[in-house]
Amino acid sequence: MQRDHVFIALFGVLVLNERLASGYLDTWPEWYLMSKPALLLSIILYFTAATRRVKHPMRYLLLAGFVASWLGDISLMFQKEDEVYFLMGLISFFLAHVFYILSFRYWFHDNHHIPMIKKQPWMMFLLVAYALGLFRLLEPGLGSMKIAVIAYMVIILLMVVMALNRFAKVSRKGFALVFAGALLFLVSDSFLAYNKFTEPVPMAGAWIMLTYSAAQLLIMLGGLHELRVHARWRAA
Repeated sequence: MQRDHVFIALFGVLVLNERLASGYLDTWPEWYLMSKPALLLSIILYFTAATRRVKHPMRYLLLAGFVASWLGDISLMFQKEDEVYFLMGLISFFLAHVFYILSFRYWFHDNHHIPMIKKQPWMMFLLVAYALGLFRLLEPGLGSMKIAVIAYMVIILLMVVMALNRFAKVSRKGFALVFAGALLFLVSDSFLAYNKFTEPVPMAGAWIMLTYSAAQLLIMLGGLHELRVHARWRAA
């Protein structure tokens, strides 16, 4: 829809604004403190407005996921002041993934297709191998955060698996948007974890925020598409 294109353009401006603000963190911190929360807040407001006439559990679960992510963003802005803020952010995003997983269970065009992970188990093998490889790199620097990071890695892998299992159970567009968003979320969190616990990544802030912002946008657009399909089906 045309409104979606307008929002995507506006969201791109907000991401650019956040990246510019991060360059003035020492001299103008207020700019950054306003610009980063604006990203998820814009997604929350647009998704709420665009789905206001739709009454479906997926709507509320996705909204809960976006709100939890927003709280996670705010917490991570202060992680340099105290490690507890990083843990708070981790918990917030853990909850966000729980809400995303629950929302992905609602397949509007459910059928008897075998879940993709059962049909193509090698995909699960690749995801687990990736997670184990990443954990091996991170482990020496995790310290007391080891259990929390393991729990988070498990939940984000489950989120990706649930997004993958929507294949052939929702519209192609809805599947592609959400699955691409889930993969980008995994990539973003991998950058963040490697940069924090192993060694600095060149332009880490840019890579993390660009992949993270795109992930949230794609998940929102995919959910929005499916809710619109559901609304048209109900009206038919």
